[in-house]
Amino acid sequence: MIVLPPSEVVSYVNDFGVAALYAVAVPCDEDMVAIGTATHIKRSAATLAYKHRDLFRGTTPDVLWAMWCDRAAAGRICQAVAHHYKGGLVQMALRTAVGLIVGTAKRYGVGLTTHEILLERVGAATGKIAAKIEGSRQSGGLSAFNAEFKRRRMLAQRAGTRFPTYGAALRRLRAAMASAAATGGAATPLATFNQVFDAD
Repeated sequence: MIVLPPSEVVSYVNDFGVAALYAVAVPCDEDMVAIGTATHIKRSAATLAYKHRDLFRGTTPDVLWAMWCDRAAAGRICQAVAHHYKGGLVQMALRTAVGLIVGTAKRYGVGLTTHEILLERVGAATGKIAAKIEGSRQSGGLSAFNAEFKRRRMLAQRAGTRFPTYGAALRRLRAAMASAAATGGAATPLATFNQVFDAD
């Protein structure tokens, strides 16, 4: 089983138009895997397992393998590999499926990045963003964010609507900053606050 990327990594790679080709173990048959493509592997694998719930029988899908490339290319490769099979289920062992995926990518001239390398590279970038946020939080640099959080939380309480916890808001802030960094954008504080607080 591979380590699935956290939400800030998913946000970051999503803005670059990158997606994973991945393989999930089918619990009832070791000579069958489910393959898919997505930026948010965990969500996509859960959807795949739900779609084939008769095979997964309520178990959490084990993602065994993933490699990353351009989102459109990932879709073409996945389609080419799975076109003879139903709903992403391929009747072959994992090693054979991986060989077929990698060979198809090579035939299409698509370079693949290993899951580990992508997590390492993007983790370093998002780690720098998280460190800046934490430094700002400790030095008082998040005072505008904190004030806006309090203001919007009070408004939500008065209106009787849901509002994210401070921890959830900080996670959204990290994701918003990762997104801005990935696209090279310089979002205004108001646009960033709207992205963080209006996500529900």
